[in-house]
Amino acid sequence: MANVTYNHSTDNHLASPNTKLNQVLIIGAAGGIGQALCQQYLQYPNINITTLSHTPLPQPLALNRRIHSIKCNWQASELATALQQCQTHGLFDRAIICTGILQGQDTMAEKRLEHLSADNLNKLFYANSVIPALCLQQLPWLLTPRAAIAILTARVGSITDNHLGGWYSYRASKAALNMLIKTAAIEYAHHWPGLRMLAYHPGTVDTKLSKPFQHNIVSQQLRTTAQTAQHLCQFLAPLHHSPLTDAPLPFLDWQGESIPW
Repeated sequence: MANVTYNHSTDNHLASPNTKLNQVLIIGAAGGIGQALCQQYLQYPNINITTLSHTPLPQPLALNRRIHSIKCNWQASELATALQQCQTHGLFDRAIICTGILQGQDTMAEKRLEHLSADNLNKLFYANSVIPALCLQQLPWLLTPRAAIAILTARVGSITDNHLGGWYSYRASKAALNMLIKTAAIEYAHHWPGLRMLAYHPGTVDTKLSKPFQHNIVSQQLRTTAQTAQHLCQFLAPLHHSPLTDAPLPFLDWQGESIPW
């Protein structure tokens, strides 16, 4: 893929009626980034939001009449049912998948092979790879013909960029997710050529996921959830003019720089 840089200019596309941006689907909305995305899109009075999450949205998001919340425990059968329920709110112009975990509740990210366990591998692959893949399986029937999809992934899932090692389960599950995204994009281009897709690495964001590791992060490199949501919305806007049949699938970091797959 050629190097691509997106700037952080104001996303006027959000409010423009030309993009017909009326319905947004946020999967994993109860997390820090998901909540910030809700807040970001609520700035625009023409946009309604449908959310999928394992836990309820906090107030005041849960009370906002422009947000339609659907609870889902992420098991395959319930996820399929929840996605079908989304159809009752109409077709979506944008869908954002921001599910994922960095480590299990009782385990730390593995630094060495001896720390690996089948249980942790299974948990992280399901959360980071399987759930987004099952969403991508259903999304084409929930979207308008020229909709844009963003999937939050991670730089550590890049095979080319792996120079440090460690974080076995998380790194491998994100690498699997990246392959699933890229493979799905090829099929989408054949069957739903108007759709757009973005694989997005948000950087280190100030959320529960990153809390155990923030002491190693320079303060200037720690992103707020609001910054992350704003940048992601900015990067999605140009995709209105870049269907999968016309341009390579972008894998971008929070600065708009391309990441090697």
